[in-house]
Amino acid sequence: MADSTIIKTRCFCGANEYSASTSNSSLPLRRHFCHCNSCRHGSGLLQYTAVDWPSPVPDSNTLTKYAFSKNCDTYFCSTCGAHMFWHTHHPTDYVAVVPGLLENPDSILDITSHIFVGDTIDGGFSDWLASFEGRPLPKWEAEEETSKVLASGWNGSEGQDLAQDLAQDTLRAHCKCGGVDFLIKRPREPEEADKPLDPKEWWVRSKNRYLASNCACNSCRLTSGLELVQWAYVPTPRLANASGERYQFNCSTLKSFKSSENVTRYHCGRCGATIFYWSDSRPQVIDVAAGLLEAPSGARAEGWLDWRMKISYEGDATHGRLLKAFKEGLEDWGKRNGKTYRVLRSPTFRFFVGKDRTCLTVPKCLAKDLSDPLHAMMNNEHMEEAREGRANLEDVEESTFVGFCEFAYTGDYRSRMKDPKPEVQSNNDAPSEEDVVPEKAAAEEEPMAAEPEPAPEPAFDVPIEDTWGGWGHNKKAKKGQKKSNTEHLWDDFKLLTFDDSVRTNEQPALNSDPSISHTPTASLLYHAKMYVFAQKYLIHNLRILALRHLHGCQQNLALTKRDTGDILEILEFTYTNTDRAQSNDDDLRKLIVHYAVCEAKILKRDPDLRGLLEEYGELACDLFYKS
Repeated sequence: MADSTIIKTRCFCGANEYSASTSNSSLPLRRHFCHCNSCRHGSGLLQYTAVDWPSPVPDSNTLTKYAFSKNCDTYFCSTCGAHMFWHTHHPTDYVAVVPGLLENPDSILDITSHIFVGDTIDGGFSDWLASFEGRPLPKWEAEEETSKVLASGWNGSEGQDLAQDLAQDTLRAHCKCGGVDFLIKRPREPEEADKPLDPKEWWVRSKNRYLASNCACNSCRLTSGLELVQWAYVPTPRLANASGERYQFNCSTLKSFKSSENVTRYHCGRCGATIFYWSDSRPQVIDVAAGLLEAPSGARAEGWLDWRMKISYEGDATHGRLLKAFKEGLEDWGKRNGKTYRVLRSPTFRFFVGKDRTCLTVPKCLAKDLSDPLHAMMNNEHMEEAREGRANLEDVEESTFVGFCEFAYTGDYRSRMKDPKPEVQSNNDAPSEEDVVPEKAAAEEEPMAAEPEPAPEPAFDVPIEDTWGGWGHNKKAKKGQKKSNTEHLWDDFKLLTFDDSVRTNEQPALNSDPSISHTPTASLLYHAKMYVFAQKYLIHNLRILALRHLHGCQQNLALTKRDTGDILEILEFTYTNTDRAQSNDDDLRKLIVHYAVCEAKILKRDPDLRGLLEEYGELACDLFYKS
């Protein structure tokens, strides 16, 4: 039996291929993952690691040497940019090889810990690899053994810096030497931030963030030197130089390498950091190495990036043991950072709502990923409310705020008044499977070959044709008889839809609290108030949900003369609390006006209508043009 093992390393382009003999007694080669700022910006990745190499650094003109610090140098391939060696001069002379390039890694490598996790602020990559083969991996704040071990789930920012992330319009990205330095702009301009997501723009995620993921493909591994590479998907027009002008990809240290006919990769020719991946199959989007980002919230830049919970091209992985542990850790992190775990760990915040200033206590994380203004109010220490842990919302009724909280937890809200039911009722009180909109699919498409998401199911599956009985204007026209204008208006009203790209968990005809008024028209006003709240605090999905509920209630309501005052109240509320200048506000106005025109025969009998039209000229104008 041999006393030694030959270990081999090779970069992607093959310009650097080396081997060395190591004694079997030294196996497995132990490594830790470093998370210091220098390693992240020097590699372009969220983690860096190297293991013992039992020979000197090869003397080759195909390797570029970079003085990483006064005590150590790094070496990377001059052609493809793969990181290969690490040479420490002081206090001892030590050579290490970057392990992503090694052959047969599973048989010779082990993982012991994470170091310099304190630099990440948010835990970075270490949260995704919390254990290895059943062994928890210690997270050292700085040097191994000489610094303190950080607790599982440690986060140095406690959410405060995340609010700073969300408030930023640009994010700096740079390599260690500074040769490559640029800005990233938000996916959308501020005035477009609350615009519905377009499935074709697969790189845009909720709350104006970019999609980001971990890639395990062979090409990324062999051009970086590390087994897992983190990419953020950014449209090229959203990259800028320091003065805000469009980035030109022509800085002096930026080097390119074609890893295939259609793919160009970029690295810094001075320090070797991985910078970009570009494919002509999707020329409008470039992948930015996530380790370059300088976000206040930490290495994962969660105010800018929405991390995908799947590993791209995991089938390519040669480091099977590492990949298995990483995959398990990533899934666990996703669960721990889900809503339930966030709520259980979150400190609380007090809102004093309504004229009576009712105190409602909520977790500080409640509005995360839902409302930037509310999340900042609770977590941004630059705001007085966040510092004091309380805020006054006297213009928001208690029932409206409770509805928002219910939406934040469940994806829907229960009407504080009972929704009117259609005339034809099922004997089964529970909604059928067809009545319930399914939750958003957990799995997402591969970003490398993004496809549009499947079209959402209709928000309501109510047999509308059965809800018009007894109204006097829904009778089928006799053969050869033309429909009246009112009938055409009702037909158009039934076909209204509201942003089909929004997937929510709404369930029609939810039961309400029996202690609250059951006036049918009161439900309409409640949904209108939910809409106005969502509009004010930039909660797009809640705004769409309120429109859908309001539309459904209007379809199911058999209006009578005694209800006209309530409808006029809703019209007045809508035109008092919305602004035609804001296009989104027009959605509520259009819906309410369309309904009012359909019910014009009944509404015009109310003597208060004239005064309302005289006071609100825009309402009179909208009713005139709609009719």
